[in-house]
Amino acid sequence: MTVLDIRAIQELLPHRPPFLLVDRIIELVPRLRIVGIKQVTINEPFFWDTIRARLYAGVLIVEALAQVGAVLRSER
Repeated sequence: MTVLDIRAIQELLPHRPPFLLVDRIIELVPRLRIVGIKQVTINEPFFWDTIRARLYAGVLIVEALAQVGAVLRSER
């Protein structure tokens, strides 16, 4: 069950693709708990490293966590 879809997230955050790293929020207890989803596809440009191995950089995971945290703080 989706609580917030991409449009609702974009109303709360200034980020836009490809820098928006949250696709939907599936659980939200305002100011207490949140669960966000990023649907990673192989077509995303940052998914490949220099030796063409599949890799999702840790810094992108941390940025996604920060964006979900920002949604939690901004949701009333």
